[in-house]
Order: sequence, then C-alpha cells, then structure tokens
Amino acid sequence: MGASSAGDDQARRLRRRIEELIAVCGRLRAQLEALETRLTQSHERLRAGVPAVGEPALLAAATESARATATVREYEHALRMVRSAVVGVLVDQQGLSFSAAAQQLGVSRTVVSRLHDELRKPDQGPGD
Repeated sequence: MGASSAGDDQARRLRRRIEELIAVCGRLRAQLEALETRLTQSHERLRAGVPAVGEPALLAAATESARATATVREYEHALRMVRSAVVGVLVDQQGLSFSAAAQQLGVSRTVVSRLHDELRKPDQGPGD
C-alpha cells in the first residue's frame, strides 16, 4: 500500500470515527433530555403532594438514567477512537514523532503511544 493510499485510509478512518461520535452524541442528548423530562415530571408531582412510592415518572427516570449511563460509556469509547484516529493521522500520515504529536495535542508521549496502539487492535466496543 502506497503512502497516499495509507493516508487516504487514515483520513477515512478519522471521518468514520467522527461520524460515529456524532451519532453517539445525538443518542446521548436524546437520552439526557428524556431523563430531564422524567425528573421534571416527577419533581412537579412530588411538589404537588403525590406520594413518592410508586411514582411512575420517578421509576421511569431510573430506567432513563441507566440508559444514559450506558450511552456515556459508548460516548467515551467513540471519543477515544476519534483521538486514536487523530494520532494515526499525525504520526502515520504526517510523519510526526510521538513526542511531536504529544506536544501538538497537549498530552503526554505515553498517551500518544497508547492511542496509536489502539489503531492496531481490532475494533472493540465500550467496555472491551
């Protein structure tokens, strides 16, 4: 594979990772909005004197919270994959050393090394 082809692959990977992160952000936003709605409903009903025991909006909020927590893990994974792809572009495509990439990104060389190692692993989901 030539240098241009490898660079194209790196750019495609970065674009794909950003698209994945955008999608996760949309899901997380929707889940947080649903959680906020449930909590607001529950809060209003509790202020109106409805007993907390069996309050349906409060029970639904617990479910929404669990969903949002799982999506936060997806978000963290997607963000790590974007960072890894950025490191791949800087190191593999632009030819920066780990030290130079670290300086440009404002992180340690160790972080750059770990992110670069992510590129070599098979694609894993959050928690893998």
